[in-house]
Amino acid sequence: MKKTKYDINIVCTKAGYEKTTYFNKSDVAGATVGNLIFGGGIGWAIDSASGADNKYTSPVNITLPKK
Repeated sequence: MKKTKYDINIVCTKAGYEKTTYFNKSDVAGATVGNLIFGGGIGWAIDSASGADNKYTSPVNITLPKK
């Protein structure tokens, strides 16, 4: 999944199970601070434009309850 600054909802469905949704918040990656300090504004701007300065919780384990 491509990293972005936007939060995402992961929706899982399977026959015989209840639909389950997981909210995955986009957060700032730890390397962003170092990039600002050592790379200056240019390094941050490039990462921000590509989404490289963001991260999602990974891996995500979702349990689907039976109906």
